[in-house]
Amino acid sequence: MGQNKSLLKISEKTIIEIIADKMKPIFPEVLIITNNPDEYEFLKLEIREDIYPHMGPLSGIHSGLVNSEAQNNCFVSCDSPCFSRESINFMIAKYNGESAFAARDNGRTHYLFGIYSKECIPVLESSLKNKELRVSNFFAKMNGIKIPIEECEGYSENQFLNVNTMEDYEKLREVLRS
Repeated sequence: MGQNKSLLKISEKTIIEIIADKMKPIFPEVLIITNNPDEYEFLKLEIREDIYPHMGPLSGIHSGLVNSEAQNNCFVSCDSPCFSRESINFMIAKYNGESAFAARDNGRTHYLFGIYSKECIPVLESSLKNKELRVSNFFAKMNGIKIPIEECEGYSENQFLNVNTMEDYEKLREVLRS
């Protein structure tokens, strides 16, 4: 898109603010993992840089796990604010200590709406060092579990709507206004 998607505004809030506001009541620790920490200081949250910069989502998962106090951590993509708190709580209720656990709907796995354990760190480091950056390949190595999120009472067909184009942004604005 040529700009930071997470800083696009929906009404008076940025996408990342909407996501953080949904996460803060659920989790005692909310981290922002980024290559550009200065852009997120306004959130007044703990911010950590990618340990392996500019290597995509795997790097973010790795840095989140390394920097978190918790053994198991929930991850949400910075450009998908339509999830409900119920869907996060649904994931937590279904989670049984697996090392990799992600939502699935309509035949698609949403790896960046999941729970990952610190047990993933060695596999993540190996993948990043070898430039094996596909999240799906990492997830398979961890024998990840996919949870059918549409079973959640708070499920919405727009839950995983994300922003990759200006058209996506306009649709997101429309969905979040309704």
